[in-house]
Amino acid sequence: MARLTGLLLLAFCAVFLPPLGEAAPAAAGRPFVVIVHPGDAPARITSLTLRRIYLGRITRWPGGRAVVAVNGPPRSPLRRAVARWLFPEGDDAVRDHWQRAYYQGRFPPRALASYGAVALFVARVAGSVGYVPVDLPHPGAVEVAVEGSVP
Repeated sequence: MARLTGLLLLAFCAVFLPPLGEAAPAAAGRPFVVIVHPGDAPARITSLTLRRIYLGRITRWPGGRAVVAVNGPPRSPLRRAVARWLFPEGDDAVRDHWQRAYYQGRFPPRALASYGAVALFVARVAGSVGYVPVDLPHPGAVEVAVEGSVP
């Protein structure tokens, strides 16, 4: 009986789960996935919520833990793509936002040196959220679905 149960479980996994090491496709054709620390992982997040996190307007997860947003390398094409997607109003408006916020004691998300560093940071730091290329492994971090588009 145990052997039959094991075979059924193996068959289920083979049919319904992707092969190990295979990255899930990016939602809506985006070249990146959003990842969060496993202790704070919502199943889904809206793009508007993500925008508010990266603007420092949402500072806590629903469970109460502080949000720690991180960015990829400053001049990377992927970071520019994420910025265009989250902030269609452009770089100047975002820069102005953070300049005003600085005088209120708030700081922009950290920029890390590589997307490997982003994946490692998110996997290890409670409350963290970031983005990585769709094909980059991110063990220990949880990929979340992003719904909607920024108005």
